[in-house]
Amino acid sequence: MRGHAALIAGGLAVAGACAAVAASGDVGGAERAAFHAINDLPGALTPVLWVAQLSGVLIVPLLLAGVAATRRRWRLAAALALIAPTKLLLEHAVIKELVHRERPGTSICGGDATCASFRDVPLEGPSFVSGHAMITWAVAVVLWPHLRRRWRWVPVGVAVANGIARIHLGAHAPLDIVGGAGVGVALGAALTMAVAARGERRGLAAEPVGTTESNPTRRTNVNEQETTEERDVVRRAPDRTDAATRAADRRDATADTDAGRGPTPDEEAAADEARADLGDDEIERVGKATQEMAELGKDARGEGRIS
Repeated sequence: MRGHAALIAGGLAVAGACAAVAASGDVGGAERAAFHAINDLPGALTPVLWVAQLSGVLIVPLLLAGVAATRRRWRLAAALALIAPTKLLLEHAVIKELVHRERPGTSICGGDATCASFRDVPLEGPSFVSGHAMITWAVAVVLWPHLRRRWRWVPVGVAVANGIARIHLGAHAPLDIVGGAGVGVALGAALTMAVAARGERRGLAAEPVGTTESNPTRRTNVNEQETTEERDVVRRAPDRTDAATRAADRRDATADTDAGRGPTPDEEAAADEARADLGDDEIERVGKATQEMAELGKDARGEGRIS
């Protein structure tokens, strides 16, 4: 929303600057030169530009709103639908009451239709700001966050083409277009913010009371429950450790018992046969080695219990 606030401020600043220049009713030399340069573009472009200027008629945002509604994009549909009535209010009840400047046929040519090319447009009447520019730029701003990155510049290109078309047809002077673009950008950003804020308020109002986000008491209870469960886990940890230690002790005790029991009859018979085959010295060495290995095994098990 911070970006939309910047668009509102920037759009109003541009529109205000254009209005300050156009308020005198005159068209300066630089603006006249820009008008004639665009108005004198080859006639082959006229059919294309005539179609491009249709993007600024009132029905366009209403049609786009209908498309958005069929796709259940309700906030987008609402913002688009509000462009037309808001544009009419701002243009006729505010801007054209404050800034009086005639169309190029009067302000630039003084009623002489031969000084420029006027293609089926009126030669007189209020000219500042361009309503077509207001609509196309408002639509571009409203659509921007809802389009994929590679498609976002398409409405912007349409708005630029619309402005060029209105000058080429002789309907507006350049500052009429630029001022209308500034108002349109501000209007589109304001409608986007208003619809988004309205949706957020309705979302909060419709949220169930029992949810943790809207019920502080329930959120506190959930946090307390989580804390109690964490304390139980910590409290049970020593018990699990003691149980594991006792199980290890029982295993070691069983191993020690097995190590300390007497030989079975079969084991004794096998030992006698081995002693018969070995000499006394060799028997003594084997006995010492066996005893040392048994002691090492006991020490190792003892160290494992301690660690």
